[in-house]
Amino acid sequence: MKVPYLTESHIEARADNTLASFERKFGCFEEPAVPLEEIAECLFDLDVRCEDLNATHGGETLGAIWFEQREIRIDETLNHEAHPEKLGRYRFTLAHEIGHWVLHEPVHQARRRQSSLFEDTNQPSIICRAPLPQTKKPPVEWQADYFAGCLTMPRFLTMRAFENIKGSRAPYIATNEIAFLQSRHASSQATIPILSISREIADALQTSAQATQYRLINLGLILTDQPAPQLLTPTEIEATYIVPEPY
Repeated sequence: MKVPYLTESHIEARADNTLASFERKFGCFEEPAVPLEEIAECLFDLDVRCEDLNATHGGETLGAIWFEQREIRIDETLNHEAHPEKLGRYRFTLAHEIGHWVLHEPVHQARRRQSSLFEDTNQPSIICRAPLPQTKKPPVEWQADYFAGCLTMPRFLTMRAFENIKGSRAPYIATNEIAFLQSRHASSQATIPILSISREIADALQTSAQATQYRLINLGLILTDQPAPQLLTPTEIEATYIVPEPY
């Protein structure tokens, strides 16, 4: 599906509005995990189920959405009830499909109104597959991914979890841990390994560690390079200068 360009701030605002709409209608949710299934089913009236999507739509299929039928299907390999260790991945995939509904369902409907071509509504409107290594995601998938990160890890909730675990909101400079993990596991220097702080916050928010780390870096809570020393301006130097006591 061809979609219009959306900025990160626009997508984050749409995710925040989704969460705010849910709270206005159903009340504040119990933190820290965002109630994704309730948002899909109660706010948007979407039917959510796990199915064997790999059997029906090919290998590496993670999720799919049918706009006309208001259906979201997630592959059974991510079913957290059968595979508790997949809870974070299941929730991210569900949030990804919600992102398609919020961002792309209007685009789909506008296209259908303008097109005279018959479409098979029994087929998914969008099929989401695991990306191949070193391939760039199409805009429709990147947008849904970014929405999923913002919805599962809203800024205020993520910063609060970070502060609760780390003790402050000062960014974590991860250069030493990255170097240690890369040397320990002989991983590529271009690959940032999953950090301990990312895993801890992922456990708290019930999100995937990889998506959590991306969000923390995006929010500036994890720095992967040593920051350059901050030079003081003349005004700041004057403000910090201590006048010596007279003899």
